[in-house]
Amino acid sequence: MLSRAHRGASAQVRGSIAPRMRLSRGLLLLLLAAYCAWSLLYIQRTSFEVGGERVYTLWDDAMISMRYARNLADGRSFTWNGDAERVQGFTNPAPTLAMALLHLAPLSPTRVSGVFQLAMLGMLLACIALVHRLAGLCFGADTPVPIAASLLVAACGPLAVWGLQGSDVAPQTLVLLAALAAIVARDVREEAWPRRAFYLLAAGIWIRPDTTVYLLAALAAALAMAPNRLACALHGLAGAAVAWGALVALGLGYYGEALPNTWYLKATGSPRALVWASGFDQLLFLLRALWPVVAACALGGLLLLRRERWFWLLACVLGATVAYHVQVGGDWLPEQGSRYLVPLFPLVALLYAGVAWRTAVWLSTRVPPVVGAVAFAIALLVGLWRISPPAPRSEWLSASAPTLMRDYNERLYRYGTYFREHSDADTVIALHWAGLTAYFADRPAVDMLGRSDRHIAHLEVQGFAPGHSKWDWDYLVYERRPDVILGADRGLESHPGFLASYQPARAEQVLTFFLRSDSVAKIRDPALVYPDAPAR
Repeated sequence: MLSRAHRGASAQVRGSIAPRMRLSRGLLLLLLAAYCAWSLLYIQRTSFEVGGERVYTLWDDAMISMRYARNLADGRSFTWNGDAERVQGFTNPAPTLAMALLHLAPLSPTRVSGVFQLAMLGMLLACIALVHRLAGLCFGADTPVPIAASLLVAACGPLAVWGLQGSDVAPQTLVLLAALAAIVARDVREEAWPRRAFYLLAAGIWIRPDTTVYLLAALAAALAMAPNRLACALHGLAGAAVAWGALVALGLGYYGEALPNTWYLKATGSPRALVWASGFDQLLFLLRALWPVVAACALGGLLLLRRERWFWLLACVLGATVAYHVQVGGDWLPEQGSRYLVPLFPLVALLYAGVAWRTAVWLSTRVPPVVGAVAFAIALLVGLWRISPPAPRSEWLSASAPTLMRDYNERLYRYGTYFREHSDADTVIALHWAGLTAYFADRPAVDMLGRSDRHIAHLEVQGFAPGHSKWDWDYLVYERRPDVILGADRGLESHPGFLASYQPARAEQVLTFFLRSDSVAKIRDPALVYPDAPAR
């Protein structure tokens, strides 16, 4: 038993720590409130008004999942066109099923996306709170690190932009942080690592299958460091087997292929050298944008944190995810931050804030403490600016900056409503951007770049551009024969069959498309104009 003197000293220490912890929690609540208000403003900035109606949309890929979700909710089928052509053009089954639930609510199509954005906002708020907890476990809840790390995450443009645009970044990051917080909470007490963390990561595979990378990284760390390494391995592998078994069962049982069509589209058919070169180039671009933060985390982590087991757990996740990003060739919009890498940004923020604080404490033992405090403040300001690449930083932190694809989304929405109002129900529309227009038009569609087309996804090609490497104009023009083609590029504009069968048309003065000559009657618009210029 502790002596009275020891009990008194412990109480005194707790008494000195408690006010700092209360202050940190109070600042966190203020930060969350400010983040919520700023995010609501951002959501409003992504919307637009057409014909007196406010329209909320997600980014185009997420609207592909929305179309699958609506078809399922309407009882048609869990397909893109709501028909017998079963192709799994989504890689996010859990978010897509959540979207289907939203479509059961009495919401108009122009409002569903806004509600989904609010759900993503809730997840982002939870991510900030989890970073605060994780930083407290790693560096002490009574230090400035938890609130500093939370502030860095709140300022992180890629996380906010991709999250509020409706990508899978928010739920995937939430699952990763929750699992890591559960493990670190046990590890700092030198207790057995919790099996629920591995089951949580396994469940995240249904958010995106590449959550498997986080699970494997955590398993590798557990095998090296966990006191209950065998139990961790068994539970982690069991969770992965169940999650992947269910995914494969869905694929084979309903769609006829073990993996999503998007996997064949993006991960097969291109020379591996080109894929890896693309992934590596995108990584270098990101490192050039974030180099002060990344350098501080790498060097400071090795010098100041290498004795902490949780540091090596985070390093395993970081290293595995970066390697995966290179392996798949990166993402479609590298200037916005690869979605494969964005869930790592909160971990980088945590490490950066912790290294800055440990460095400030070390300085304070050699110089006046005020110098250490100033150094920490300067480091935090640098981190707030360099935690994001320029494009998403500007989009997120400036209330006047344009949001991701907003103007293009409005144009695609106008196409969708035009075809819904002016075309026959069986009019087939071929699309490069397969999300918004298809969702709002509610017409049969052809995905010209193959996300929801099995033939295109399985092509072998000689080039590589993430998600946009494959097309087949002979197949489009002679086999699919869509009534309408929205946009002609990548060589389609000079294809003989296209030039012979399609003519340019213009609606509402600004909406241009190409109409098959024998499908003119399907467009019921007396004001439709057919320019004399050749199709191009």
